[in-house]
Amino acid sequence: MLVFVLILCVAVRGSWAGTAIEVPVEHSFGNGDFTHAGFLRGKISSKGSMLGNLVFVREPFSQQEKSSMKKIVDSNGFYRLRIASVPVDASSTKVMASLRAQCMASRRFKESILLELTDDNRIVGLDYRTASGNCNPREKVEGFDGEVAFADEVEVMFKYPFSAPSISMDDILSNVNVDDGSKDGQKPGQGKGQKVEKSWFQQNWMFIFAGAVIVIQVMGNLAEEDGGGGGAGAVAGGRGGGGGGRGGGRAVRGRR
Repeated sequence: MLVFVLILCVAVRGSWAGTAIEVPVEHSFGNGDFTHAGFLRGKISSKGSMLGNLVFVREPFSQQEKSSMKKIVDSNGFYRLRIASVPVDASSTKVMASLRAQCMASRRFKESILLELTDDNRIVGLDYRTASGNCNPREKVEGFDGEVAFADEVEVMFKYPFSAPSISMDDILSNVNVDDGSKDGQKPGQGKGQKVEKSWFQQNWMFIFAGAVIVIQVMGNLAEEDGGGGGAGAVAGGRGGGGGGRGGGRAVRGRR
């Protein structure tokens, strides 16, 4: 029993052991020049999936970086982050996101990072925003003192693509039960599964009925016209007068 427990502990520990990764993160202060900002740190299992938490560890801001941040806050510029799309290859294509500096300053530089990963852990999306959500683009910060208060470490959220369940025609056909009627003492082909043949009239009776109703209505209208053509003419004349009134209303609106 003791041996079994030890084996189980080793197996559980091995399932949580993984390869440590450290992905460089760069930032820019609106001038297009990217410099080192910190690292993404985490672990990848032997199967290629992320283990535990992924953390963004920031480097302390230098005086020059604080000055650059103050400039883009005052000018309502953008602060940008970028990361290599392949975590184990720093030279791979970069994934970038930006956020207004005034928005960050108004939220005291509390940030939120979400990575969109493929099944093989390539980064295809970077969602960067303040921890309290989106900001009003017209929001302004007056009298920013240049104090940059980023947290030393930020937990990074990540998500993998959702795979919808697939189904094939073979799966559908394999679950279709055809009743041949043999279990009720009937001959094959005489059970519930047999298709009932309908005559042409049974298949098209609705169209025949609708056609008959239309014919009856047309014949009735013809009979009314033979007996009261003057009345119909008067009604038509009334409608013509109403149309003239509406035409005048449109003309007035056109002149305005």
